[in-house]
Amino acid sequence: MCRVMQVPAAVVTITARDSALARRVTTEPDGTFVVPNLAPGTVDIMTIDGADNNDDVVGGPLQNVTQEAVQEFQIATDRFTAESGRSASSTINVVTNSGSDSLRGSGSFFARDSAWQSLPATYDRSFGDKPPFDRQQFAAAIGGLVTAQRVFWFGALEYRNQDGAVLVGSRDVATRTIRRGFAPAPLDDLLGSARIDGHPRDADSLMMRHGGERADDTGASTLDRAIGSASFRQASRNRYQSLVGSWTRIFSPTVVNALSASYSTFRNRIEPVTPLPQLTFPSLADGTSFRVPQGTRQERFQLSNNATLVRGAHTIRAGGEWQRVLARFDLDVFHSRSHSSR
Repeated sequence: MCRVMQVPAAVVTITARDSALARRVTTEPDGTFVVPNLAPGTVDIMTIDGADNNDDVVGGPLQNVTQEAVQEFQIATDRFTAESGRSASSTINVVTNSGSDSLRGSGSFFARDSAWQSLPATYDRSFGDKPPFDRQQFAAAIGGLVTAQRVFWFGALEYRNQDGAVLVGSRDVATRTIRRGFAPAPLDDLLGSARIDGHPRDADSLMMRHGGERADDTGASTLDRAIGSASFRQASRNRYQSLVGSWTRIFSPTVVNALSASYSTFRNRIEPVTPLPQLTFPSLADGTSFRVPQGTRQERFQLSNNATLVRGAHTIRAGGEWQRVLARFDLDVFHSRSHSSR
């Protein structure tokens, strides 16, 4: 279930209404991502309202954004500006919605079920059982006015519940075969975003936004064999929090300054479903993978300022950015014994 978008070399701005891909513009737990120039997602730079949203430990984007909160996303490939030129492939910035001068809201519901869809063309019909799958996705957004023409607010929430399955095997010693079946692979994902915008004076624009995500999912561990047992699964727990603020000042029709600051945290923990020694057979991986448990912790502080000066047909930009990243990768591997059989 991987949806891929290829973006040619250019600078592209896509609004949420223009593309269904805006439903997910960052990596999902089940593997959805934007792929400019067909490069791997770990080499892209992802920002949300200009705030860095990347995993500096293993690479790739972090927090997801619900479509209800997306105003547009901007993709630049191959031609970078000075403030976004540290990517090996592309830079992607998500711009979130703000409130308006009237109370407005929206909502959506999306459902999928294995009973409503046909089997994939590559599925082995001789297996018999149909892969179980269902998903319910709820989203809502609302925004409005706090003070006449001066302060606006906006909030969005999305919840995704998915009951999937992974193909597993078990040893039939009597017949010396591997019997196949399905083991549960649930996913629960809660996204939220709250934003407030203020215009104390005509020349000043202030913004503050908080975003968060709680994702829990179960899936197969990395396999060294063609198939794994039901115990050869892992449970992932991901927590994301971010806070970003910006102040834009128009000094004159030709001089603009933008100051922004952000703080974000990321907590990831991967545990075995059933703690057991790893048992490796010629055609089956059983027990628990030696690669888990493991986890990642990251904390980021970011401060940036950019000034723009327009003189006739020329535009001059100058600025700087400071980041402090505190990261830790806990690789608690080989806690259980590993046995191999040939």
